Amino acid sequence: MPDFGTAREDFPGGDVGTLYRSIQRLLSPAPETRLCMCHGPGGRAVAWETTVAEQRAGHLPPPEDNGISHLKLPRNTL
Repeated sequence: MPDFGTAREDFPGGDVGTLYRSIQRLLSPAPETRLCMCHGPGGRAVAWETTVAEQRAGHLPPPEDNGISHLKLPRNTL
């Protein structure tokens, strides 16, 4: 689902290139195409359906004062 990501290269023998090509193929139909998922993560309302349009919409962090969006990782938690 949109808030959980793919996490599919974690399978034994998984390949990030194959995953990328698969995702590109899945997101190539018309935006209104319905996508039915097999399950969702625990701790939230059950959701099993989304659309290609919802999956195509990425969200970067808001820009800082200099107009640039930064992806940040806390270094004391890794």
